[in-house]
Amino acid sequence: MRVYIESEIGSPEIKGFLYDLISKQPRIVVIIEEKGDKVQEACEGLKVEPVVVEFKIYLREDAPNVHAHLFDSLVPSKMTERVTPTEKPTIKGEITSQSEYTLPILESLIEMGGGGKVQDILDRVFDKMKQKLKEKDLEKVPSGTDIRWKNIARWERQNLIEKGYLKKDSPRGVWEITGSGRKFYENIKNK
Repeated sequence: MRVYIESEIGSPEIKGFLYDLISKQPRIVVIIEEKGDKVQEACEGLKVEPVVVEFKIYLREDAPNVHAHLFDSLVPSKMTERVTPTEKPTIKGEITSQSEYTLPILESLIEMGGGGKVQDILDRVFDKMKQKLKEKDLEKVPSGTDIRWKNIARWERQNLIEKGYLKKDSPRGVWEITGSGRKFYENIKNK
């Protein structure tokens, strides 16, 4: 491939850039105002795991033309860290699907009396799912901040909140089930 590029393009800088461009795994960065279920669903359809960055804009009351921005930065060193020749992007099917976490989360909350601290819930979810989890589920996400299965369980929590199965106004660090969540769990369990 490199020989072909060199024969077609004269500039060494352009040759190097193009070779690097086509020889590395692609990365997808999604910049959005708020992460949510629809973003997660859209990302699940991709063959490469994207980096999702929230970019929020706040207006100042006393200065309407002045904005404050809140976002996780994409530091160049982190991006190059993430894309290495030995690291392959996660392909659908290599990880347990998000929907597999629904019942273990609801069941854990019911067992805990309707709610509990995040780590306690995740410990129970892990015990219920450890036979289903795949090798990639146990690896860190590309940012290195969390274990993949925990990250997916948190996304499923958000999905369950949007469906009305978990309370959206729970205290920080606490997950709580709703009456609708209990009914949904019982309906699924009884089938």
